[in-house]
Amino acid sequence: MITNWIGKRTGYVHTTFYMLCVLLAIVWLPSYSIIELSVWFVPFYLLAAYLISGFQHRYCSHKSWQPSLRVESISAFLCAAFLLTPSMGWASTHRTHHKHTDTDKDPHGNAHSILRNFLVFNYPPKMTLIPRWMLRHPVYQLQAKYYWETGIVVGALMFLVGLGTAWVSFIAFCYIFQVTLNMIGHLNRNPVNNTIGAIMWGGELYHKNHHDKPSLSQFGLFDATYHFFIKHLDTRGK
Repeated sequence: MITNWIGKRTGYVHTTFYMLCVLLAIVWLPSYSIIELSVWFVPFYLLAAYLISGFQHRYCSHKSWQPSLRVESISAFLCAAFLLTPSMGWASTHRTHHKHTDTDKDPHGNAHSILRNFLVFNYPPKMTLIPRWMLRHPVYQLQAKYYWETGIVVGALMFLVGLGTAWVSFIAFCYIFQVTLNMIGHLNRNPVNNTIGAIMWGGELYHKNHHDKPSLSQFGLFDATYHFFIKHLDTRGK
């Protein structure tokens, strides 16, 4: 079941697909007005911040907050619907990053070239670094088993209802969001804080704060992901 998405060939499929989405999005950009692009940017930014920073990163990788089962299930489904890589694999890659931060064994970051960062999804995540609780969780077992089927069906439906360009463009947005974050969150092989960048990347560029205390759900003051989502969805203590 897990080998359906964890293999190296699947990684190449992910990267090729992401780069194709980026190219298509660039081609389509001139056909939209500044107002239309601005309107689309807000939901793209918020959804990307939640799914990547709030869910895949802070919850799946670090379990720094706890969504309800309903929110967790919908979030896992959306990650598959937009082909953002299965949550078990995402968490494993990120935990590898923390284990080997800014060394040659780090899967991304400025220890590597820009090209290597854009090819980060080529490299299969380590099975041993998938959080044990995720391996036993039916939500992530189902997500892994039907990951490609979910993405293909949702993509087809989006094109049928006339939202295919939005689906492709959002995937491209998420890919650029992650890769650029991986590169600029570390300078000279050290995690750094960048308040302006944190505002733009959903709080993620309070990156030194996160590496110092990875179990915290809020990274800094201007942390949109925390203030818009986690603060309201965290069931701990409720």
